[in-house]
Amino acid sequence: TENAEVLLDKGLIVATIKKGQDPRYDSYSGFQDDGGKYTELDEILKKHGIKTLIIYGLATDYCVKATAIDAIEAGYKVIVVKSLCRAVDPDSGRAAIEEMKKRGIDVVEDFDIEALMGL
Repeated sequence: TENAEVLLDKGLIVATIKKGQDPRYDSYSGFQDDGGKYTELDEILKKHGIKTLIIYGLATDYCVKATAIDAIEAGYKVIVVKSLCRAVDPDSGRAAIEEMKKRGIDVVEDFDIEALMGL
Protein backbone atom coordinates (compact mmCIF):
# COMPACT_ATOMS: atom_id res chain seq x y z
CA THR A 1 0.00 0.00 0.00
CA GLU A 2 1.41 3.35 -0.99
CA ASN A 3 2.89 5.29 1.96
CA ALA A 4 2.22 2.42 4.38
CA GLU A 5 4.82 2.14 7.09
CA VAL A 6 5.76 -0.78 9.27
CA LEU A 7 6.61 -0.04 12.88
CA LEU A 8 10.17 -1.37 12.67
CA ASP A 9 13.57 0.15 13.02
CA LYS A 10 14.27 1.26 9.43
CA GLY A 11 17.91 0.27 9.96
CA LEU A 12 16.82 -3.38 10.00
CA ILE A 13 15.40 -3.24 6.47
CA VAL A 14 17.85 -4.13 3.74
CA ALA A 15 15.41 -4.15 0.83
CA THR A 16 11.77 -3.73 -0.03
CA ILE A 17 10.26 -6.15 -2.53
CA LYS A 18 7.37 -4.86 -4.57
CA LYS A 19 4.88 -7.37 -5.89
CA GLY A 20 1.47 -7.01 -7.48
CA GLN A 21 2.73 -4.37 -9.89
CA ASP A 22 0.90 -5.70 -12.95
CA PRO A 23 -2.89 -5.38 -12.60
CA ARG A 24 -3.40 -8.20 -15.13
CA TYR A 25 -2.07 -10.86 -12.75
CA ASP A 26 -2.50 -11.99 -9.18
CA SER A 27 0.73 -11.81 -7.27
CA TYR A 28 0.60 -14.22 -4.37
CA SER A 29 4.27 -15.17 -4.25
CA GLY A 30 7.02 -12.85 -3.12
CA PHE A 31 9.14 -14.36 -5.90
CA GLN A 32 6.90 -13.87 -8.96
CA ASP A 33 3.45 -12.93 -10.15
CA ASP A 34 1.03 -15.36 -11.80
CA GLY A 35 2.12 -14.05 -15.18
CA GLY A 36 5.68 -15.27 -14.54
CA LYS A 37 7.36 -11.90 -13.91
CA TYR A 38 9.97 -12.27 -11.19
CA THR A 39 10.60 -9.86 -8.33
CA GLU A 40 14.10 -9.09 -7.06
CA LEU A 41 13.63 -11.33 -4.00
CA ASP A 42 15.70 -14.31 -5.14
CA GLU A 43 18.54 -12.08 -6.33
CA ILE A 44 18.65 -10.15 -3.05
CA LEU A 45 18.55 -13.29 -0.89
CA LYS A 46 21.37 -14.91 -2.86
CA LYS A 47 23.43 -11.69 -2.78
CA HIS A 48 23.28 -11.80 1.03
CA GLY A 49 24.02 -15.55 1.24
CA ILE A 50 20.63 -16.44 2.71
CA LYS A 51 19.84 -20.13 2.39
CA THR A 52 16.98 -20.65 4.87
CA LEU A 53 13.69 -18.76 4.88
CA ILE A 54 11.22 -18.61 7.75
CA ILE A 55 7.85 -17.71 6.23
CA TYR A 56 4.60 -16.69 7.91
CA GLY A 57 1.73 -14.30 7.31
CA LEU A 58 -1.53 -13.90 5.44
CA ALA A 59 -2.91 -15.89 3.83
CA THR A 60 -1.75 -19.47 4.40
CA ASP A 61 -3.70 -20.72 1.40
CA TYR A 62 -2.47 -18.03 -1.02
CA CYS A 63 0.57 -15.83 -0.37
CA VAL A 64 2.28 -18.01 2.23
CA LYS A 65 1.83 -21.16 0.16
CA ALA A 66 2.91 -19.56 -3.13
CA THR A 67 5.98 -17.91 -1.60
CA ALA A 68 7.02 -21.07 0.27
CA ILE A 69 6.64 -23.26 -2.82
CA ASP A 70 8.56 -20.83 -5.03
CA ALA A 71 11.28 -20.63 -2.37
CA ILE A 72 11.75 -24.38 -2.09
CA GLU A 73 11.76 -24.68 -5.89
CA ALA A 74 14.50 -22.02 -5.96
CA GLY A 75 16.61 -24.18 -3.65
CA TYR A 76 16.05 -22.59 -0.24
CA LYS A 77 15.40 -24.47 2.98
CA VAL A 78 11.90 -23.31 3.91
CA ILE A 79 10.19 -23.24 7.29
CA VAL A 80 6.57 -22.09 7.67
CA VAL A 81 5.41 -21.07 11.16
CA LYS A 82 1.81 -22.24 11.31
CA SER A 83 0.74 -20.27 14.42
CA LEU A 84 1.78 -17.03 12.72
CA CYS A 85 -0.35 -17.69 9.63
CA ARG A 86 -4.05 -17.40 8.90
CA ALA A 87 -5.96 -18.83 5.97
CA VAL A 88 -8.77 -17.25 4.00
CA ASP A 89 -10.68 -20.51 4.46
CA PRO A 90 -9.88 -23.13 7.12
CA ASP A 91 -10.29 -26.05 4.69
CA SER A 92 -8.04 -24.58 2.00
CA GLY A 93 -5.61 -23.56 4.74
CA ARG A 94 -5.32 -27.16 5.92
CA ALA A 95 -4.89 -28.32 2.31
CA ALA A 96 -2.17 -25.69 1.78
CA ILE A 97 -0.27 -26.92 4.85
CA GLU A 98 -0.44 -30.50 3.58
CA GLU A 99 0.71 -29.48 0.09
CA MET A 100 3.66 -27.55 1.52
CA LYS A 101 4.68 -30.53 3.65
CA LYS A 102 4.49 -32.84 0.61
CA ARG A 103 6.85 -30.51 -1.23
CA GLY A 104 9.44 -30.74 1.54
CA ILE A 105 8.64 -27.54 3.39
CA ASP A 106 9.07 -27.80 7.17
CA VAL A 107 5.88 -26.64 8.88
CA VAL A 108 6.31 -25.90 12.59
CA GLU A 109 3.55 -24.98 15.01
CA ASP A 110 5.24 -22.11 16.86
CA PHE A 111 8.15 -19.76 16.42
CA ASP A 112 10.99 -21.08 18.58
CA ILE A 113 14.33 -19.86 17.26
CA GLU A 114 16.34 -22.56 19.03
CA ALA A 115 14.14 -25.33 17.67
CA LEU A 116 14.15 -23.75 14.19
CA MET A 117 17.94 -23.60 14.15
CA GLY A 118 17.97 -27.38 14.65
CA LEU A 119 15.86 -28.04 11.54
